[in-house]
Amino acid sequence: MPPRREIHRVGAKRGRPAKRGRPANVPPVGVSINQPDAASSVHGDSSTGSQHVSALVSPVEPNPTVQLNQPQVTVGAPPPIERNAELQSKMFDHFLRRDPPKFSEAESPIQALDFIKDLESIFEPMGIEGELRWKFAVYQFHGEARDWWGNIGPTLTTGEQDPLTWERFVRIFTANFCLSTHMQTLERELIQLSQGGRTISEYAKRFNELCRLLPDVHIGEQKKIQRFRDGMVLEI
Repeated sequence: MPPRREIHRVGAKRGRPAKRGRPANVPPVGVSINQPDAASSVHGDSSTGSQHVSALVSPVEPNPTVQLNQPQVTVGAPPPIERNAELQSKMFDHFLRRDPPKFSEAESPIQALDFIKDLESIFEPMGIEGELRWKFAVYQFHGEARDWWGNIGPTLTTGEQDPLTWERFVRIFTANFCLSTHMQTLERELIQLSQGGRTISEYAKRFNELCRLLPDVHIGEQKKIQRFRDGMVLEI
């Protein structure tokens, strides 16, 4: 009986170590252990990806100084009417501090003219113009002058007629408080007025005053200029 041959398994020959197998923790090819799918590999987890991008890119803060098409609104600014009333009130207070003259009646045109002249000497340096002049002036009326304005004032300051200017107020005032005989005296002064010892500015001022206070004396512009030149002192 022939001797029995010893059968050895492949890879397990005596004296020779067996072939090294795969590590226990490495799965064979084709086996997936919790690997993310293609979409997850490309895009990643939404929360984790967002945090990663946020860490790299600084957030863009809105610029508080850039405001397009935003209306500019001044907080607390009073309406124009209130501002004008406040300004007029302050100007009137300053006017009263200058101790303006009062007026009741005129025994001569000089008194009426002096009243207007004294008021204008206050108005001009203060910059008081327009209707504020006659509004401040009538506040200085008392006695007969106050009664006169109480009767005529409403007809001059209301209705659809032209606004009452200071020049028109002066003409109406002088026409009422300067007697016709006195006005004739002023008219003669205008005709005979010359510079004399006055400066040219003093002469021009008096000439213009007389022209304004004599509204019934109609002098053309060319004649007025010629009359003014005739009264000037010629320099040699």
